[in-house]
Amino acid sequence: MIETVQKGVQLVQTATGKGYTTEAFRQQPVTHPTPGSPCCRFCGTELRYMFADLGMSPLANANLKPSQLNRMEPFYPLHAHVCEQCFLVQVEAFESPENIFSDYTYFASYSDTWLQACKAYTDMVVSRFGLTAQHQVVE
Repeated sequence: MIETVQKGVQLVQTATGKGYTTEAFRQQPVTHPTPGSPCCRFCGTELRYMFADLGMSPLANANLKPSQLNRMEPFYPLHAHVCEQCFLVQVEAFESPENIFSDYTYFASYSDTWLQACKAYTDMVVSRFGLTAQHQVVE
C-alpha cells in the first residue's frame, strides 16, 4: 500500500494485478454547493472529488506582448477534479476554447518524435491493462 498526504487529504493507493487504483476519491468528497457545481465533461456526473489543487495559473501559452507587460494578467483556479463515475480527470472551464487557443503555439501532431512516444505509450497501456475494442479510452 502506498500513502500520500497532500493538504490534509489522505490519498490511498492500493496495488492491483493491473497497476494502481486510487481509492481516496470515494472517501474525501469536496463539498460544492449543488447549484453551479461542475459536471463531468464526458458523462455529466457532478464532480465532487478533487484530484489535485495546483493553485492559480495564467492560461497556458498565453504569451504576453511587450505592450501587455504592465497590465493585469488573469489567473484561474487550477483544481483538477476526478469523476467518480468514469474517472476522467479534468479542470473547470473558466475560458472559452477560442480565448485559450486563438494564439496557441504548440501543435503535438507536428512532432514525429512526440507521435512515436504517444504510440509507444498507447501500445504499452493497451497491453498492460488488457484493453480491447470493447473498452473506451479518452485522452
